[in-house]
Amino acid sequence: MELISKYSRHVPLVGAIAIVVVVFGTIYAVATTVLQMNANWPQTQLAQDGAVKLDGGATPQSLIGSNVDASRSLALFTNIYDKTGRPIAGAGYIEGKIAQISRSALKNADEKAYSTFTWQPKSGVRLAAVVVRAKNYYVVSGRSLAEIDKTVSDVSKLTLSGAVFSAAAIYGVLWMLTNKQGRGDSEEHS
Repeated sequence: MELISKYSRHVPLVGAIAIVVVVFGTIYAVATTVLQMNANWPQTQLAQDGAVKLDGGATPQSLIGSNVDASRSLALFTNIYDKTGRPIAGAGYIEGKIAQISRSALKNADEKAYSTFTWQPKSGVRLAAVVVRAKNYYVVSGRSLAEIDKTVSDVSKLTLSGAVFSAAAIYGVLWMLTNKQGRGDSEEHS
């Protein structure tokens, strides 16, 4: 019984810190999810619009802008692939060639309006990509995740710092209250 009473004063501290962890964990989860979801929005529009134009008779080459070195640039790009996954036209280049994509990544768009995924065409290169199926082609739009990855890292540091600071502040307040209460009790007994 003495052991329980000895540690019972820590229950508020543990509870408060648990709440801090849940709150800051939720903030982190929501912030990073929003960042990652927003990584796909420009590409979704670009790929969907491209598929509509192709289905309306536009040529693949007419949809392609300036070439982009996808391993170094933050610019959006669009690549067009045939049904076998062979590149037909594109602006997204890796090492001087239109970036290659797996057939399975393309096929994911067959059963839905579009498919989003993180594409890693080579080591150290991460792209947020969207695939939309047109009648005779797959339209892939992408952009680098470099800035989003940096922002997610910053959010991680900020939420961890906030959680540690909040937990330390709670600990300090509870410690002061507990020690003040303990001193008051001992002064009353003397």
